[in-house]
Amino acid sequence: MHLTPALMFVVAIGCHTPPAQDAVAAPVVRLDSSVSGYHVASTDDVKGPFTNRLVDETSPYLKQHQHNPVDWYPWGDAAFVEAKRRGVEVFLSIGYAACHWCHVMEEESFEDPILAAYLNENFVAIKVDREERPDVDGVYMDALYKMKGNGGWPASLFLNHKRQPFFGGTYFPKESRLNRPGFRVLLERIHEKWHNANALLQQDAANLETQLRRDAVIGPVSEIDWDAPTAGAIGFQRGWDAENKGWGERKFPMLSRGELLLSYGMAHDHKRSLAMVRELLDAMDAGGIHDHLGGGFHRYTVDPAWRVPHFEKMTYDNGQFLRIYAEAAISLDKPRYRDVTTDIATYLLRDMRHEGGAFYSSEDADSDGEEGTYYVWTAAQIRHVVGAADAKTFSKAYAITPSGNFEKGSTVLSRPEADAANPVLVAARESLRVHRNGRVKPPTDTKRVVAYNGLTISGLARAGRLLNRPEWIDAASKAADACLAARLESGALPRTLEPGSPLGVIDDYAFLAEGLLDLYEATGELRWLVAADDITGEMNRRFWDDIIGGYYFSDAETQGLLIRQKDFSDGARPSGAGRAIAVLARLRSYGAPNANSEMLQKSLLAAGRWLNRGPASVPSILQVVDGIGVGTMEVILAVPAGKKVLAAPFVKAFNASYRPHAVLGWSDDADGESRDRFSALAEKVPDGDAPMAYVCFDGVCKQPTSSVDEMGALMRRR
Repeated sequence: MHLTPALMFVVAIGCHTPPAQDAVAAPVVRLDSSVSGYHVASTDDVKGPFTNRLVDETSPYLKQHQHNPVDWYPWGDAAFVEAKRRGVEVFLSIGYAACHWCHVMEEESFEDPILAAYLNENFVAIKVDREERPDVDGVYMDALYKMKGNGGWPASLFLNHKRQPFFGGTYFPKESRLNRPGFRVLLERIHEKWHNANALLQQDAANLETQLRRDAVIGPVSEIDWDAPTAGAIGFQRGWDAENKGWGERKFPMLSRGELLLSYGMAHDHKRSLAMVRELLDAMDAGGIHDHLGGGFHRYTVDPAWRVPHFEKMTYDNGQFLRIYAEAAISLDKPRYRDVTTDIATYLLRDMRHEGGAFYSSEDADSDGEEGTYYVWTAAQIRHVVGAADAKTFSKAYAITPSGNFEKGSTVLSRPEADAANPVLVAARESLRVHRNGRVKPPTDTKRVVAYNGLTISGLARAGRLLNRPEWIDAASKAADACLAARLESGALPRTLEPGSPLGVIDDYAFLAEGLLDLYEATGELRWLVAADDITGEMNRRFWDDIIGGYYFSDAETQGLLIRQKDFSDGARPSGAGRAIAVLARLRSYGAPNANSEMLQKSLLAAGRWLNRGPASVPSILQVVDGIGVGTMEVILAVPAGKKVLAAPFVKAFNASYRPHAVLGWSDDADGESRDRFSALAEKVPDGDAPMAYVCFDGVCKQPTSSVDEMGALMRRR
C-alpha cells in the first residue's frame, strides 16, 4: 500500500525522538459537581477521587474506567457533537476487560491526572468495550489495519467529529521507548498537526473513509466453486507448523479451521485432515494454553509451542473447544478427548455461569496487578503443596524446572507426554487446584453476551448429546431461556443481557440460532426449532442485504457507524455472517419457513469472492458448500405424543458417530401445528405406539422403519 500523507504522518510519529519533558507540570482536572464533565484546575486543587461519564454504564470494562481522571465519554453522538463544538480531535480507546495491555495503558496513562488534564483540554475522549460494541470495534480495527498493517488491543485511534479516523495504533507506553512514542508525546504531536496541518489530516481522513467504504462493498460471483472445500482443506497444510502443530508463531486455536478439517476428513475419508485435527487437539491439550488444574483453555499462546499463554480465558473460545473435542472424541475414538470435554464443561459450569443460567464473558489475564500469577508455579511451591515424593513425579510430567518457563523462575504447567490419568497426577492436580483457590483470582467480566452464550449453548448441547451428559444439555437449555427472555418488544436481540444494552450484531443472532438448533437435536423439544426459525426470521429482516445477498454485521437500525460492514472470514471467533449461512442450510433441511434455497444460494454467491480467492479464510462457509456437494442427510424420528423416551435407542444409534452434514429431527404428535410449520417434519408419523425413523437424503426419504438396526443400515448407504 502506498503511503498517503496521513500514513507518512503515522510513520513520522512512530519514528520521532521525543523532546525532554517540560519542567512545569500541566494543569490537572477535577470534577465540578455542579455540571457534568471536567474543568481544568490547578494541581493544588485536585484531591480526587474522580468520577466520569462511564459511571452510568453497565459494561464491567467501562466501569473499570469510571474513576479515571480522563473525562471519558461512552460511544454516542454526544462526544462527536462536543468535539465539533470545541473544534478538537476525538481520541478513541477500544479495549476489553480481559486485555492485559489495556490495563497497563490505563495504569500508566489514563490514571495519571496530569496527562489526563492535557487529554481533556485538547481532545474529546471516548472509551469503548469491544465486546459490547463489536460493530464500532470492527470499523476502526479495519481502519487500523489499513493504516498500519496490523492491529490489536488496546486500539488507540484519533478521529475528527465526522467519525473519520486519521491516525491509529495500539498500546502506547507513557514514556517513549525505542521506536514507540510515549502517549503524552503522541498527544502533543497530533494536537500540533491538528492545528498546523488540519486540511491535510481532514483530506486523509476522508480518503480513508472512502477506502473503507469501497472495500466494504464486494459484489457477488456468478458461480459457486464447489471444489472450494478441497482447496481450503489442502490450503490449511500451507503454513502448518509440523513441529509444534497449528498455525503461526503466536498460537491461536483457530477452531473453525479444526472444525472444517474434522468435517471434511470424515465426509471424504481424508486421512491428512483427520491427522491434522488429532495433532492440533493433542498439542493444545498438552500445552500451557490448557488450564490443567481449573479446566478450560486460555485465549492463545505467545510462543509457537503452545507453552506460555496470554492468560485470559474467553467463554466464546471454550464453547467452541467443547464442541470440537466432543466431536473428535466420537469420530477419532480417543477417550482422552472425553476427559478434556468434561474438563471444559466443569470449568464453565463452576466458574462462568450466572445464577440466571447465562454465561459470563471472560476471565482476566491479571490478578493482583500481575499477569499470570494465579496460574504459574515454582518448583518449591509444588513441593510444598504435594510433598517431595509426588512433586518429583508431577514436576517431570508437567515440565517443572528450577529456572521455569515464565517470569521469576515460575512455570506454566504443560504435559508433553505424561498420562493425565495417572492417579498420582490426578491427586496432585486436585491438591494444587484447591491450593490455587486461595490465591487472588483474576477478575471475571460478568457481562453476558448473547453471541458468546450462543457458542456455549451449542458446545454444551452438542457435547451433551454426543457424550450422553444430560446435565450439560440442561445447562444449555437454561442459558437459552435466559437469552430468549431478553428479546426486545420489537423482536430484536440485545447484544448483552445487561440493562441498556446496544442492539445485537449478526453474531448474536447466528450463534444463538445455531445453539438452539443443537438444543433441538439434543432434546427433541420443538420449541427450540421454532425459536431458531423465529430468530432467523428476525435476522433476515435486520441484517440481510437485499441487493447482493448475505448478511451485514450491524443491525439496520443501529445508528452512528461510519460504515456498515460485511465479513465472511473466520478468525479466533467464527464469522457471524458465515454461521448465518450455516443456520440457513440447517433450517432448510427441516423445511423451515424462514430459510429457503434461494436465500442460501444468494448468500453463497455473495461470499463467492472469499470462496474463490481465499477459501481457507472461510471454513464455516466451506462446511456448507461441502454439505451441498456431498449431500445432506436428515433423520426424522416420529414419536408418539409424550413418549420421546421410546426413541432413545434410535438416538443412541444416531449419536454413535459424528455425522457431518446430517441433522436429527423430531416429529411429535403433541404439537402438530408447530410441527407442520416445518415441511420436513409434516406427515412424519409414528407406527402406532412405536417410534418410526425416516432417513432422508437431500429431502428424499427412504422407506420409514421402526427398526434401529435398519435405520443404522440406511444411514450407512449415503
